[in-house]
Formats: sequence, structure tokens, C-alpha cells
Amino acid sequence: MDFRMSMDGDRADDELRSLYAWLTEDPDIRRGARPQFRSAPPRPGRMGADADFIYFAVQTGLTLGQVLGQYAAWRRTRSRPGTVVIERDGTKITLSGTDEASLRDAVRALGGEHEGTRTDR
Repeated sequence: MDFRMSMDGDRADDELRSLYAWLTEDPDIRRGARPQFRSAPPRPGRMGADADFIYFAVQTGLTLGQVLGQYAAWRRTRSRPGTVVIERDGTKITLSGTDEASLRDAVRALGGEHEGTRTDR
């Protein structure tokens, strides 16, 4: 399963880099999802990258719920985080909270199996 995460809001670039650093500290996510910081190619007629995002190529054994659980843990450390946009197979959702119900709904909407979330770090 492949998906990507981007950020909206003030300081979105800085917040996305912080989230990337947080996620790559988790050995399970590093091994199981191989997160990569990427830039979207520029649209025709524009110079430079269009937007930054974190790309995940999730391998067997790691769930989307685990990645979102670590996002929730990171978000609770931020004073004013923006919202995260998650895209998978043409489906795009926006998360602005960290409650378990929102995370489960996100997993379901993105076509993840009935996965649990781990929000403690």
C-alpha cells in the first residue's frame, strides 16, 4: 500500500519536516513504511516544486493505523499544528484531530483494513 501525507496551514513546510523527523525515529515505521520526503513536480508554467509531501510504501506487517497513530502522537506535541492531508489511490482526506474515532474513520476511508491505531509514544 502506498500513500502520501502533506500539511496545510501556517508553517506547513516546517511542520511537515518535523512530522517526517518524528516518523523516521520510529524503527517500525522506518522499516515497514520506508517514508521519503518528496516534492511534487512543478505544474506547467510554474517554476520550482509545487508542494512537499511524505511518501510511504508500506510493507507487510505495518498498518496505516500505526502510521496515523504516530501522527497523532506527534500532533499532541505541537502548539499550533496545521491539518494533514492523506492521499491514497485517488482518495483524499483531511485530519485535524487526533481522537481514536477520527483515526479509525480515516483508516476506513482510505481503504485500510480494520486496523488498530497506536497513539501512545
